Amino acid sequence: MNKKTTDKDFKLFKTECQKWIDKFELNEWKVYYKHEELKRSVFAEINSNLHGRVTIITLEKDWPMEGIESIEDSIKEVAKHEVIHLLLVQLYSNAQTRYVNKDQVDEAEEVIVRKLEKLL
Repeated sequence: MNKKTTDKDFKLFKTECQKWIDKFELNEWKVYYKHEELKRSVFAEINSNLHGRVTIITLEKDWPMEGIESIEDSIKEVAKHEVIHLLLVQLYSNAQTRYVNKDQVDEAEEVIVRKLEKLL
C-alpha cells in the first residue's frame, strides 16, 4: 500500500533538512526543494552542483508504506539521510575524479571530520 506525501509532509521535510544543514554547517549551499514523483524507487534524492554550491533535494510524492509505522518519523530520517549526502558531496566528487590527488581527498575528509567533531 502506498501513501501520497502531503504539503504538510513536504514542509516538515524542508524544516528537517534545514535543521541538519545548520547542524553540519552547510549554509554555503543554495538549496532548492521539490515535491514530485521520482523515476527511481526512493523516498527522496539529492542532485548537487559542487562548483556552484547549488543542490536540489526532492521528496518523493508516492511512498510505499510497508514497514513504516510513522510517516513523520520516516520523513525526519529521510531528510537527515539526504543532508548527509550533501555533507559528502566533495568527498564523493573527489572519489569519482580520475585525476584527483591525495591532498584533495585528505582536505575533503578533514572538512567532514571537523563538522562531525563539532556535532558529536
